[in-house]
Amino acid sequence: MADEDAPATKKDLQELADSTEKDLQELAANTKKDLRELEERLDDRLKATEDRLSEQIRDVQTELLKAFLPWQSQVQIQDPPPVPAQSLL
Repeated sequence: MADEDAPATKKDLQELADSTEKDLQELAANTKKDLRELEERLDDRLKATEDRLSEQIRDVQTELLKAFLPWQSQVQIQDPPPVPAQSLL
């Protein structure tokens, strides 16, 4: 049984330093792993959100085209006459 009031030896300090270094390396490895997993989950969620948004945009575009279809069939849209090249100078 070690006396807890005894001064620390160089060996005690070295053991503590080694143990602390090992713990820090393990913590760093676990943190990197957790961050990679979080990044993957965020990438997946972002992709899913992007897919849903794209689908909603396509739905809105379709609805707009459907809304203007009757109007387009009633109105004749004519292109303006071409501008002569000499008048551009």
